[in-house]
Amino acid sequence: MKKLSSVVLAALLFVSTLLFVTPNANAQTASPIVYGKTYYVQNGYNNWGGGYLDTRSTGCEKNLLCVSTASSPDRAKAKTGTWKMLSATGKQNGTPVVVNDDIYLQNLYPFRTDILGGYLDTNSAGCEGNLYCVSTAGTKERSTYRTSHWRLISTEPEPISTQPTPTAIDNSGTISTELGKTYKVQVTVDVPSDIGYNNSFGIFAINDDGSVAGVKPGDANYATTVVKNRILSVEVDKGSYTKGQTFKYDLPGGRKYGVFLIANGTPTQFLESNSENKGYNPPLAYFFDTAANPDQKSHVKVLPPNQYGFEDVYGGGDQDFDDLIVKLETVAVESTPTK
Repeated sequence: MKKLSSVVLAALLFVSTLLFVTPNANAQTASPIVYGKTYYVQNGYNNWGGGYLDTRSTGCEKNLLCVSTASSPDRAKAKTGTWKMLSATGKQNGTPVVVNDDIYLQNLYPFRTDILGGYLDTNSAGCEGNLYCVSTAGTKERSTYRTSHWRLISTEPEPISTQPTPTAIDNSGTISTELGKTYKVQVTVDVPSDIGYNNSFGIFAINDDGSVAGVKPGDANYATTVVKNRILSVEVDKGSYTKGQTFKYDLPGGRKYGVFLIANGTPTQFLESNSENKGYNPPLAYFFDTAANPDQKSHVKVLPPNQYGFEDVYGGGDQDFDDLIVKLETVAVESTPTK
């Protein structure tokens, strides 16, 4: 996945070149654009002389605030030109934005206490002889036609990076992938020096309805089904990890993926000695969805940036979620050859 430098913001056919600049920065930021952070949006007309995206006045197109460009990023000293990057698909704040992501842009002018300056939106046609008029809306989903949804498109080819990038984990604890691609993922584990259990983890594919091989969280045989259908990795399945140890996975696109923890055991030991996932003595399998856990407690938490933290004690333990930490990074995304 590509990081963004110069980008195009596109909703429908809105294709003016724009540059995202971090507020208070002295120069263009070289860091990736990140969800939950705020940016100025600079227009590229006449060698970046097209001004900064700004809210001013009310009532345009019967929407919340009018949108145009201002000569400075903080025209009114009230954040009229400050925009927050939000995911429209559930990606967590702190996650890097990548090309073709579906996003919202929230204006931070304190016009209303609940939504501030609203969400960048298209409404009505023909403004200034152009395609659609742009203003802000009072909700993220003013219309069923996705008028407040925007997409970032690279204006120039980017070199393929050999550096791993965070693998996006959404609020439901799952990783989404695109059909027709293979995701080469690097997993790095962090194991506390004073850990009492010898834990292991696994990655598994999830159907669109949340099931695995037709079995859903809360069903009696869910844990066994997940562990049996995990993405096999001989080294991962051995357990006995050391701090900083890395593993490689090739994940086929078009599926969602999740992780599980085997507390004080390996997947094989779990299947041999406690496949029903009952009782309070390990080995026990724990999942992000508490309905699948033997104690119905939370044992898996998404930690920034794109890590899973595990709690290995029956009953929820101390809820520090640092008994095992698993960091996922995408090393490369390859197109899958079609037959």
